[in-house]
Amino acid sequence: MNNNNFLKVFSIIAFIAFMVVSCWATVESLYMSDPIRMNSKIPYWVVTIGLYVISGIGATLIVNSLNQRIRVDNRGGQLIGGIAILLVFWLLFSMPTNTHTFFYSNKGYEGVISPDITRTKMYLQQVTNEQVDQQILKLQSDCEGKISSAFENFITEYNNTAMPGYGPEAKKRMKELNDLLASYNVTGLAEKNGNHSNPNVRRQITAQYRDEIEPKIQKAKEAIAQERRTTLGVVKNQAEKAFNTLNKVDALLHEYKAKDSIPAPKDMKKLVVEPIQNGYTVLANYPEQIRFANNYDKTLYSPKTNNKGEVEKGIDGKAKAQECESGRLFNAFSVWQDYFKGKYKGMGFLYWIMLALLVDIGGFIFFTIAFRRTE
Repeated sequence: MNNNNFLKVFSIIAFIAFMVVSCWATVESLYMSDPIRMNSKIPYWVVTIGLYVISGIGATLIVNSLNQRIRVDNRGGQLIGGIAILLVFWLLFSMPTNTHTFFYSNKGYEGVISPDITRTKMYLQQVTNEQVDQQILKLQSDCEGKISSAFENFITEYNNTAMPGYGPEAKKRMKELNDLLASYNVTGLAEKNGNHSNPNVRRQITAQYRDEIEPKIQKAKEAIAQERRTTLGVVKNQAEKAFNTLNKVDALLHEYKAKDSIPAPKDMKKLVVEPIQNGYTVLANYPEQIRFANNYDKTLYSPKTNNKGEVEKGIDGKAKAQECESGRLFNAFSVWQDYFKGKYKGMGFLYWIMLALLVDIGGFIFFTIAFRRTE
């Protein structure tokens, strides 16, 4: 009898110890995302302890239903009920959140947040260091090439001996040229009067067109320079501001690390998510300014799109960015989504799953020993 009492008391104490560890991990996970916006851990502790005890009861129902040495009414019902309780309250709640907390505590900063900051800073710096004049020259060169090519296509058709002058194909080519010029706010070419069947007339008109197209190309190039300097100036200012803010956050986190410390999850979330997300937004609105290192980064910093492949925009008219990796880190559901997509390969996520399982299973075993039926 004494041995049984000792075992029961020990099991109750051990169960409480395991429960505290498990509930702490669950509360930390829930408090990171704070889904019910309580801004307090107390409600989460109350709910978590209650659900953990319910899970323990489910484990006890399973053990009692399988124990042939005691009389149990409706064994099958208790077995099914116990399994259902464990599935709902443990495998779908306690275990995933515990894994999330263990993973965040051990890999969150080094494995996700720090690389996210470093990578975002790198691309923002790339935008701030962009040589405006060099980019303008490239765009002007591309513009001149497109207009010259369209112009020559038109001239070729205009001088086509099979159908000289403004035949259907020549008019089509002229329209293509004029539409291109209009995209740069430049007036297009117009048809000229004359006997277009006469080679000499066509040569004269062609020379006139060549004299006209050169200043139009120059106007298009000037329009590009003006538009790019205005746009790129805004882009650089936005990128510099986002970069400087992230740089301060990064420096502060390095100070914490130097002291062998790190902010609490809730404080870390407030510190890093908004600055990193702002960096994502800048990059999502100007992807053409960036030379991405790989396709993963290109996808990560691309704007959000809807089911039709159209870019989603906010009320400010700017493209919506993808959720930053650091932001997803503070939500258990998002972390598990990313895990199943293979994002955390090589980061020991499976180990933290096993640890979460062992903590809970240990608690359930001691709960069952303490409260199982013996007769």
